[in-house]
Amino acid sequence: MTTIKSYSNRQLFLSTYKNTLWKIKWAALMYLIFSFIIYPGMYMSSVKRILIYNENGALTKDYIENMFCGHGNVYTQFSSILYMLLIIVVAMLLGIIVNSYMHNKKQIDVYHALPIKREIMMSANYAAVATVMIVPVIICFLSVVCINSLSSISLIKNGFESGITTTGAILSEMVRMIIYILSFLSIIFLSCVCANTTLDAVIFSLSLSEIIPLTIMLSNLILSTYVKGYTLNQNFFGKGVLCSPINMIFVSVVGKSSDYSSSDLFKNINIMTYVWVVLAILFFAAALIIYKKRKSEIAQSSNISGFVYKLVMTVGVFGIASVSAIITSTMSGNQYTSIMTIIFAGIYGFLYYFILQGIFTRSMKLKITNHVVLILCILAAPLFMVLARTGWFGYENYIPNPENIKSANIDYYGMYKDESVMNNQTGESLSRKTIKYTNENEKNIIRTIHKTILENQDANNEDEYPEYLNCTIEYELKNGKTVTRDYFEYIPKDMYKKLMLLNESPELKNQKCNVFIAPVEQLDDVKITTGYGENLEFDEKYKTKENYEMLIQAIKNDMLAETLNDLTEHRGAYKCHIYLNYDIKDFIYSSPGYIITDKYVNTLSALKEMGIDLSDKKELPQGCKMDIQTPCYFENRFIQPNINYYSESAYNESNSFCTITDPELIKEILENAIIADADFNGPLCYITIKKGYGTANYFIYPDNLPKELKDELNSHYVG
Repeated sequence: MTTIKSYSNRQLFLSTYKNTLWKIKWAALMYLIFSFIIYPGMYMSSVKRILIYNENGALTKDYIENMFCGHGNVYTQFSSILYMLLIIVVAMLLGIIVNSYMHNKKQIDVYHALPIKREIMMSANYAAVATVMIVPVIICFLSVVCINSLSSISLIKNGFESGITTTGAILSEMVRMIIYILSFLSIIFLSCVCANTTLDAVIFSLSLSEIIPLTIMLSNLILSTYVKGYTLNQNFFGKGVLCSPINMIFVSVVGKSSDYSSSDLFKNINIMTYVWVVLAILFFAAALIIYKKRKSEIAQSSNISGFVYKLVMTVGVFGIASVSAIITSTMSGNQYTSIMTIIFAGIYGFLYYFILQGIFTRSMKLKITNHVVLILCILAAPLFMVLARTGWFGYENYIPNPENIKSANIDYYGMYKDESVMNNQTGESLSRKTIKYTNENEKNIIRTIHKTILENQDANNEDEYPEYLNCTIEYELKNGKTVTRDYFEYIPKDMYKKLMLLNESPELKNQKCNVFIAPVEQLDDVKITTGYGENLEFDEKYKTKENYEMLIQAIKNDMLAETLNDLTEHRGAYKCHIYLNYDIKDFIYSSPGYIITDKYVNTLSALKEMGIDLSDKKELPQGCKMDIQTPCYFENRFIQPNINYYSESAYNESNSFCTITDPELIKEILENAIIADADFNGPLCYITIKKGYGTANYFIYPDNLPKELKDELNSHYVG
């Protein structure tokens, strides 16, 4: 039933709504004009260039992708920034203008004397500003829809497979933009109600919009600085950064349509868009409730006792004091992890309290208006830093119990660091967190390494701890949670020996080596290179699926049988390198090649069955030559150097030492050479064998060179 009161309220709402629209009509008109020029205008200009490229037959998908950005390729690279800035600035100005009467003692008495409820007045003002902001957005996006539809017809008609984007993508982005604008307006109206002056309203609007993202980013900065092993929670951090409608507006234009759906960033945008629908309603509801109880006499006053004032003061001082303390401590020569940073943070907290108070009160009189806020400003940053330095509630020293670990991982690939496979369609690749160790032995190795890191986490003496560790350790727990730690620490040298034990793990080989991962049925070709630079190929009759399967299985069996000793200093007599080439639609496959020694009995047997017999020592092919370079110092960080005949300072550069063509001398040198892919220590000469276009590379210790070459080398560099 319609009552006189409700009818009157509705009429008052419409009347106030129209009056507010009339009040800001010129600002609305200018906003519409600039919006149309910046967004549809620039979009049309870019589309025109695309059509010209298409007519010339030079148009590609990459060209369109590079020209547009955002969800569905909606914005041009230049207009995306200008358009977002225009929306934010105009929303701020209009929101402040229509609520400026709240911060003027004369005007607020007049407005509050009008026969209209406060919540109706604010709702009408909000609706008017929202109309002015949203109508141009709708006009601009619908214009882009029309331009895109006409250009798509032209592109498809002229042979291009699709248009620039879809109407659905454009309309979807329009809805997003409307949500972000309404959310920002809700914060502005809430800020205007809580502020006593227009300047305070501006400060509050920006502060409330960015307070959560800035606090999260600052907290992560402090934690990553002080907490050893601290790992940023990307999912939480991503959502935290988007706890601001301003950030949502800008971030929505980042990236391409091709990676929009798969990117974690845009997944978070999708989630936070729904969150901001709820937050926009809550913020505006809070503004209405506070406005109903707001006292008119606080307009233009310097009272800073409100909750928002206290929040902005405390968080603002916390942020400024923390950053200032870290900068001052670093510039003064103190370690930024030292106790001086904590002292500086307290001092800066005390100073910035009075500075911010002076800004809000428009007075530089040093007066304590709220003891609780002062205490928080002085203690917030130092307390946070102390908690971080003392392990952050056990975070720093936490290692899961063995019985709770489902799998463990450390970003160490050992002898297989150059292996890689990437999916062309999804872009997924083998990353450092791909290998999951489920065997109890490997899990215990990783836990032991983790314990060693924690025991030496305060080491900074490079003489005692000459090795620097950069790794990530990750545990997947049986309860579904994941524990991840990143370390950048000095550690004892012998800790790397523990890492070497993982080379024996079948799980490392099965999950990292391409020979175990890539589909055998799609093996296209096999290349074989011998130690003399020869390239061998199978006869066509041996290039069958069955033979390739036999060869792959033989390589797998031999690799799984390798011990740690085989992989380091005693790999056996070198026979050849095997390179596997795949014709795989969805994958990019790369491998450095597999070293085949006389210990690869299964592989050598399979090669022999396929017509290549490497069991007998082959004669040196005619036309080979060997180039030897002067030694460079190599130090394998896993095994301590045990050759000290040459000093590291004696050879800081490697140059061509001599070229040998004598077949017998070449064979003699090769007998003591080291496979280039093996681990080694100390000063080594680099050897290159060439025959035509084929090359093979080795290393040799200077002491193992023939006597005449060693004497000649010593005469140049020793003494």
